[in-house]
Amino acid sequence: MKIFPKEIIENTSQVHEFKHSTRSKIIYMSILTLIISALACLPFVYINIYTSSTGIIRSSEERISLQMLYSGKIKTINLKNNQKVNKGDVLMVLESKEIKEKLNFIDFQLKTVKTHISDLKT
Repeated sequence: MKIFPKEIIENTSQVHEFKHSTRSKIIYMSILTLIISALACLPFVYINIYTSSTGIIRSSEERISLQMLYSGKIKTINLKNNQKVNKGDVLMVLESKEIKEKLNFIDFQLKTVKTHISDLKT
């Protein structure tokens, strides 16, 4: 008379150990020790890393482009490479018809305003 049915007996730990031989256990343990030893050796492995790339070396300060409101011919340039520029320095002198016309117009307006002021004073 059987106490346990066949299905229950086939799923016990004793049957499982009997099905898997000691050879498969040796392969499993050797792979497991290999992985653990590889992970343990990682801090001792040194790799030289070398990279190269093409590029442009720039100064720490970026170049600033100058844009003019009026175009014209350059009469004189007071600039040199790597020259320090202060506020108020004359960098270049332009010769332009537009600038001359605007200066003439401003002079004309100044004269008319002065005549209006003198008229108001009298």
